[in-house]
Amino acid sequence: MAEADAAPDPACVVQDIVRGDGLIVWSPTGAQYIVNKKDEEGTYQLYVGGTSGSTPDCITCVERPNSPALDRHKLQPRWHPSGEWIVLAGEREKYDKPVISTPQMIEGWVQSGLWVNIYATRPDGSEWHKLSDFGGKQRGDGFTGPAFTPDGGQAVWAQIVDGNIFVNLFGRWELILADFREDSDGVPSFENLRDITPRGARWVEPGNFSPDGKSLLITADIGMADPQGMDQFILDITTGSTRNLTGSPKLWDEHGVFSPDGEKILFMSSYPFRANPNQHNTLFLKTLPAGSAERAAGLKAVSDKYGPQSAIPDDKYEAYLDEVEALNKKFPAPQADFEDYMKQILYAIKTVGVDHVGLGGADWDGGGGLTGYRDITDMPKVTARLLKEGYTEADLAKMWGGNVLRVLKAAEDYAASLKK
Repeated sequence: MAEADAAPDPACVVQDIVRGDGLIVWSPTGAQYIVNKKDEEGTYQLYVGGTSGSTPDCITCVERPNSPALDRHKLQPRWHPSGEWIVLAGEREKYDKPVISTPQMIEGWVQSGLWVNIYATRPDGSEWHKLSDFGGKQRGDGFTGPAFTPDGGQAVWAQIVDGNIFVNLFGRWELILADFREDSDGVPSFENLRDITPRGARWVEPGNFSPDGKSLLITADIGMADPQGMDQFILDITTGSTRNLTGSPKLWDEHGVFSPDGEKILFMSSYPFRANPNQHNTLFLKTLPAGSAERAAGLKAVSDKYGPQSAIPDDKYEAYLDEVEALNKKFPAPQADFEDYMKQILYAIKTVGVDHVGLGGADWDGGGGLTGYRDITDMPKVTARLLKEGYTEADLAKMWGGNVLRVLKAAEDYAASLKK
């Protein structure tokens, strides 16, 4: 994370509460929070909890009138400033999936705002309203947002209107400003929709509003040939003017938000990696031989005997583990080995140098998945091999902890400098 105009905040009182894992979004009053996480079927649901420490309740695990289907993802949850509504993205029932895709790819695209509609629900999930019709009568095929003004009277979201990534790498998005209204029966809706997309932007994503209610922090590629150089901008929704805050077209700066007082922004940045010519992402793959026929037959016999692992009763689970362990000892599964591991280490050293490599990788209590490198007692083999390759004891001292300590010391020194 990177912070503009950073300064240490005074200490605050912290209260520990019991809550589930997943994305956490606190209500305006801090009395409730949303947990957005997957259920046992792998579908993202919403759970709402309070500061009492009780287990959060799932408000989307039962279908209700106007709600998304139970097996559809619910994402991007946020609170309306009144605290009376939770606004979210609900995956559509039907949409045209790409011919070449996997379930993981589809899930990723839905998480990015494709094939979803805007919904509003009460915090207890008792009342649902669909606020958009993407893929139907409304222009667009999904959205990110919305960001509400502090008074809750207006909202801004980005909607994708052209998904041709061969023309625009992230597709083409429009920024929409709308009035948030509730009728006499308390039914919410968006009205008076207008396009406020900054000129020159193809990729745009709303962050949040400052307390003045007109300054919106956005991520955008205004004037850029490559949207991967996205910057943080302040957009005045009353005049349409924009101001670039980061000005780093070679870096990926995204997900910016104002601090509560509007004096600072917090955002995610790829600094210094995207602009670093020495930065590499390398995937090592090895084709392993097929396991023996005896191992395959043994695994099938265990599976037939006990059924799916997740459904094995507690009183039989230890016996199941014993049989699997005995099978692994008699017919071991094919694995990568110590030599494969060293090839990766040597490649990393050659690519970035001894000043930027940290060693480890052994399972502390055994069974790390590498033949010949089972636990920490095998670590001296790495040292011996690197000395054989010509690296010095000084090099090894850096890689066996020196580099990590250097970086931690630099972080501590920087933190101390902020307090001066």
